[in-house]
Amino acid sequence: HEAMDTEIAALGLQARELRDLRVRPWIQLIHWVHVLLFLGRFDAASRFAESLLGDATVVGTAGPHMADYTFLRGMAAAGGMSDRRRMQLRIVRECARKLRVWGDHGPDFEPMLRLLEAELARLQGRQRTALRRYEQAAHGSKLRGFVHHAALACERRAELLLASGDRIEAARATAEARGLYAEWQAGFKEGQPARDASTASNASSGLGVTATSR
Repeated sequence: HEAMDTEIAALGLQARELRDLRVRPWIQLIHWVHVLLFLGRFDAASRFAESLLGDATVVGTAGPHMADYTFLRGMAAAGGMSDRRRMQLRIVRECARKLRVWGDHGPDFEPMLRLLEAELARLQGRQRTALRRYEQAAHGSKLRGFVHHAALACERRAELLLASGDRIEAARATAEARGLYAEWQAGFKEGQPARDASTASNASSGLGVTATSR
């Protein structure tokens, strides 16, 4: 973990040095956020995503690449900033708001928005809304071929179900996530939801069993 953190820090410096370059190198840095997120390293993903924020504006990427960054930034904050609750909520709201606007111009953005809405509801203690949004995000992602986003939605839903004490539904959601990760050929993730299930109530989102329903 220390070696990876050092590499992430170096990449953050590299991102600042890429201000005058074309879009592609910066997009490659976005993929690091993606990798950290799917490894479950939300704190590191959030730190790295925030280090890229200024460059996102300077480089001026548009369309789906900027949407990807906005989505990943929101997801990373939702799972990783439990010790900075006000900032966490602000970032997730901001990212969801941007995707809502862009969604009028691209239907592919809708599943990403639903997943961010699920995370926002989860942070606010609106458990039933969160679970419904996770299902919508997974369904929409599968329809559009975003298997990895569908898997993430199922995985996050499983964590919330387990945290609320519903082990049967959590097991079903975990099995679905594992199957989707296998379809995505993410061998490093196929067993992880099952391994993580026993500790999901302590997940970095910090909601736990005190969530209220609405």
